[in-house]
Parts: sequence; structure tokens; C-alpha cells
Amino acid sequence: MKAEQGLSEKGKPEPCASERVYRHLFEGGKDGILVLDADSRKITDANPMMTELLAYAREEFIGKELWELGLMKDEASSKSAFRELQEKNFVRYDDLPLQTKDGRTMEVELVSHRCQEGERCIIQCHIRDVTKRKRLERELAEKARLLDLSNDAIIVRGLDDKISLWNHGAEKLYGWAAGEVMGKHLHTLVQTEFPKPLEEIVAQLYREGQFTGEVIQIARDGRRVPSLCRWVLDQDTKSILTSYTDISDRKQAEAKLESSLKERTDSLQALESLNLAIAHDLGAPIRAIRGFSAALMQDAKMDEEGKGYARRIQNTAQRMSDLVSDLLKYSKLGHQEITLDVVDLKALVENLILEQATDIQTAKAAIRVDEPLPVVLGNETLVEEAVCNLLVNALKFIPPGVAPQIRIWAEEKKTEPALADSPAKIRLWVQDNGIGIAPQDQEKIFNVFQRLHSAEEYSGTGVGLAIVKRAIERMGGGVGVQSEPGKGSKFWIELPKPKKSDV
Repeated sequence: MKAEQGLSEKGKPEPCASERVYRHLFEGGKDGILVLDADSRKITDANPMMTELLAYAREEFIGKELWELGLMKDEASSKSAFRELQEKNFVRYDDLPLQTKDGRTMEVELVSHRCQEGERCIIQCHIRDVTKRKRLERELAEKARLLDLSNDAIIVRGLDDKISLWNHGAEKLYGWAAGEVMGKHLHTLVQTEFPKPLEEIVAQLYREGQFTGEVIQIARDGRRVPSLCRWVLDQDTKSILTSYTDISDRKQAEAKLESSLKERTDSLQALESLNLAIAHDLGAPIRAIRGFSAALMQDAKMDEEGKGYARRIQNTAQRMSDLVSDLLKYSKLGHQEITLDVVDLKALVENLILEQATDIQTAKAAIRVDEPLPVVLGNETLVEEAVCNLLVNALKFIPPGVAPQIRIWAEEKKTEPALADSPAKIRLWVQDNGIGIAPQDQEKIFNVFQRLHSAEEYSGTGVGLAIVKRAIERMGGGVGVQSEPGKGSKFWIELPKPKKSDV
């Protein structure tokens, strides 16, 4: 412990006040007061507050030295303090540890001075319990230490925007030392750019007690610092605790991602434009090939071998025409405007079965539709295109000599509790008894030109399922398949369930 000494005026003991005033101050003092004989160091009097502080009766103080009560470490330290007191007439200790008679531990502040009482010299010791104050000081010091460990800028300012606390994180982020900014207006200093008018932010702060948002500020060196700010209003201290997290890296990553997405979108749009142009330009020559091959078959004098070649030319031209048509459909799906409405799956499936009646009869297919088939939110033309593709595939991809067995049903997919705001989904299934699909190919088949079989084995362009996927995803849905080779496939499409307001 380090004592602070002070001299009384002219270095001499000060005379005490009058007896009446002295007794009033002594008995009613909020500090504990002990009176000691200056020569013997023995206690001659103790006020009521002293009894309350240390839990000793007044009589137990009389005749004892300070060290016997724990107010000094030991007798040697007590003698040393008294020698100092005799030289300086005043001694102060700010943090004496002390254990009371009833076992409590406290920290006290002890101030001793010599004064004259009549013909004799006495020592008055004023003792104050500073335990609570010291604890608060330690807590504040620890909080300040933790604040300085934070990489975030943590700033406390008054309701007048004047800075009262500025941690190391703020020093690193903005470039000003704490001593340079105290008392300055924060938002004038860092030239804060707010996401909305400051009046609205302040109103929200007083209404809700907090505000969170992204701001841009200017550092000392002129850097623009984007940050995530959090304000908390403390009505008791009339202050605002603010923290600022530097999000420069995140903003740069977002800008880079946005640029990459734009480049990719531009590339895709250019590719789709090229597809449209190629498909459009191929239409005329393909039609010419089909026309000339048909004319050869009908009018030209050819043997059977020549006519066979002409038929192969016409079939190839037809596949090319189908491919061009499917490519046009696929490309248009990427940019055409889509209007969503309520689509009745029951009516849609019934119409498709009627339209495919000839193919169904030819294949001797059995189709089972399990009701109910509910309504979904989608574009009727696109939903019809998707379901038609699945139905046609279910009729087509069947082993030779096997009659197609097709089942169609729907189920509602419940929304996860964490996604309570998201609409429920309706999943429509189309199951067949076909050739099946290997697990490694089940994602590939939804890509353009992904054929698993030759055109001679199973006709088609390899674009149908890609059209299904793009159409359903443009309507906010999804597609998938469950299948095993030789055990058939279960394709599904999933679309939002309409809200009551949509119906």
C-alpha cells in the first residue's frame, strides 16, 4: 500500500473545532471515526458508524491499536505509519483490506491527521467503506478491457451525439486516438451516410430502444468505410451505445459476385439469342429438305433402295425439325414473361389423357389417376407442357413387349416450421413401369441434349426433360425423379399451393 501524505497549513497540527460542533460531527458522521492518543497510539474513542462498520462494540475499540483491529497489516507497519504521521501530520490510504469482527471482508479508505485537543495531541482516523466503489471500478475496468479487445468500433455518445467512449477498435477503424475525439460530434467527425433520413432513425431508436442498419463513414485517411451499425439507447445514463463492424470485405465480395452474375447472365442471354437465331435460320432449310425428300418418294422413279434413302432423309429432317422446335421452346422459357394463376391439375390431366388417347390405345397402356388432384399456382400452358412431357415419356420408355402401366397422383408437402412464411407445395407424381434410370444419370437427364439411348432405340430430341425443369423452376417449383434400372421411374414436379387470396 502506498500512502499519500499531505501537510497541514504551515506543517503544524491543526486545532480541533469547538466541543459542541466536534461532538455533533463525531456522532453523526457517515464515516467511521476513531480518536487515538498521539503518543501511545491507543484508541480513546470511536463513533457509532465505526461500530456499524466493523461490528465491534465501542468498548472493544478502547485501548487497542489500529493493527489489532486489522486496520494495519501488523504492529511494525502501524509504527511506520505513525512515524510518517508525526512527520507529515497527514496520511491517506486508499485501499486497505479489512476483515470485520463478524467475518465480512471489505475495502476501506483511511485518512489520519494529527490535531490539538486542548493541551494534548490526538490523532483522528476517518474510515470509509469503499468496497462497493472498488468493485464497480474493477467491473468498469474489466468492461473497458473487453471493449478494447473487440475488433469492432465501440463508441458511447450522449443524446447530443458527443463522444464519451472510444475503444481501440474505433481507433483502428477510423484512425483517431481516443484523446482526440472526446466531446466531439460523432457523425460530424466521420461524416456518416445513413440508409434513410436521420430523423426516422432517431424516431425508431426512441420508439424501439435500438437501431440496426448499414452506414458508410469516412476514416481519417479519407477511406470510405461501410459498416454494420447497432445502436442501443440507455435512458438511465442518457447515452447511446454504438458498435460498428467493418463490412468492407463483404461488400467487395458482394460486388464481385454481382459482377460475375451479370457476366454470366449476359453470356446466357447471348447464348440464348444465338440459339434462337440458329433455330430460326435452320427452320427454312429443314423444311426444304423434308419437302424435297417427300417429292422424291412420291414422284421420282427410284428403286426401293433409293426410296429407303429418301425416307431416312425425311425422318432425319423431321428429327431436326423437332429438335429446332424444342430448342426454341427451351430458349423462350429463359426470358419470356410468365403469369401465374390457379391451375386445376385434375382437369389438366384429364384433357392430356384425352389428347394422347390414340397413343395410349396403340401402346395398350393402363393409366390410373388417384384423386384428389388439387389446384396449384402456375402458368397453365407451362404446367401442361411439363405434365405432357412426363406422360409421353412414361408411354415411350418401356421395354419391348411390355404394356405401359402408369399411375398419376398428388400430395401436399407440408411447410417446415422454420419456413412458416413460405407457401406449402403440391407434388404431382407420374410413375411408370419402364426401363428405369441409373442413379448416376438421374440428374443428367434434366440437362439439354442428355440422351441415355440412341434415337433408333427411343425417339426424341433430348430436350424434353430440360424443358420440364426450366418451365417448373420459372414458376417457383422443382423437379426430380426416383428410379432403379429395370424397375420403372417416378417423376415428380412440385409447385406452390395457392393461398386463399389466390383462389
